[in-house]
Amino acid sequence: MGLLKALAGLAALISATAAGAAPEHYDLEARIDPTAGTISARLIIDLPVEQALAESRYVVGERFRIVAADAGPDTSTEIGPATAPFPGLQAVTIRTRTGRPPPRRITIRWEGPLNPPQSGSPVVAASPDRVELFIDSMWLPFRDDLGLIYTLDARISGLARDMVVVAQGQIDRDGDVVRIRREIQDVDFAMVAERGLTRVVDGDVEVYARDLGTAHATLFRRHGTAAIDYFRRWFGPLPYRPVRMVVVSRAAGPGYARRGYVVVAERGGNTPNERGIAGLVAHEFGHAWWYRGGPTTEDYWMTESMASYVSGRYLESIGYGLAPHELAALRRESRETGPILGGGRPSGAAIYTKGPLLLRDLEARIGRPAMDRIIGELARDPPDRTAGFLAKIAEIAGAGAAQAFEADLRRNGYEPPVG
Repeated sequence: MGLLKALAGLAALISATAAGAAPEHYDLEARIDPTAGTISARLIIDLPVEQALAESRYVVGERFRIVAADAGPDTSTEIGPATAPFPGLQAVTIRTRTGRPPPRRITIRWEGPLNPPQSGSPVVAASPDRVELFIDSMWLPFRDDLGLIYTLDARISGLARDMVVVAQGQIDRDGDVVRIRREIQDVDFAMVAERGLTRVVDGDVEVYARDLGTAHATLFRRHGTAAIDYFRRWFGPLPYRPVRMVVVSRAAGPGYARRGYVVVAERGGNTPNERGIAGLVAHEFGHAWWYRGGPTTEDYWMTESMASYVSGRYLESIGYGLAPHELAALRRESRETGPILGGGRPSGAAIYTKGPLLLRDLEARIGRPAMDRIIGELARDPPDRTAGFLAKIAEIAGAGAAQAFEADLRRNGYEPPVG
């Protein structure tokens, strides 16, 4: 899609978004046995008219047994293996009979082991002392493009009372049941339940860890609060409060973020890398504003490249910015990297290395004041399509700057800026 065509379609996109509708909603009833590492669950998916499809597919790990799937009398349901968006899944495919409206309510029941067999991942979904669930576990039916955003009401039993539960939204206990109500719309339901977690509140940031006094936890706290303050001055108020950060007691594995929810690993040891921790925390907290690019689409760069760019700006503000030789090395690494736009979801190298470089180049081309205004205005209502980003560049820095940046996004390889 060229720039002019993209800008022409933007008004329609904004109008459709602004029209709004009742949000998609997940209603989950589940029993989790941390010791056995199993789940038995029922999910009701309620969809507005705009999201109800004549044919839809929901994917979940192939290790589970689908007990039942139903979308009403005017539909048929098929359960079978799935290879997309990645291997190891099964799909519940729902088709509407000819001439009938698509279903607005879908019910799926499943059971089985939370931990994938023979998994080499350092993130264990369930153990006697900790349950850690997020989209990578594929423990919950997700629409196969992983792009459905929804509110949530979950009732989960089986978690011992001394397991502290952390997730987005309001969390309450009612006897043996943990209830989570989430009005924030997100593509995932991520949660941690761990024995021994303690909490400290730093302004709008809640930090949970087994030991808040370790060198790593201290740095997570320091830079979580500082990064939020830095971004708030740039982007405006937090879209939600509080932001929760969980320092889980594993020595390896990824950090990740959802809206208002950040998970990092307590890596142990007494010599933490402050620059690395500050960059990780700022990147993940940056997702409070930068999250709308669909995870299976070419627009995903707006989620990850933007979080990397703004975290780099935070590092620069505290004296940990990239040195010239480090920047030169990243540019050399990106010379053979494929395009960001035009080929579906970009590669990891494209969105985590090349994308932030292109944003740096855009800043150099148009000047930091214009760049800060573009990003500050977009952060208040982040676009979910690249067209929205290009339109804002054109508005503030001119159509030529937008055309040049789009060409950079579509270029195979990387060309360092001249001069």
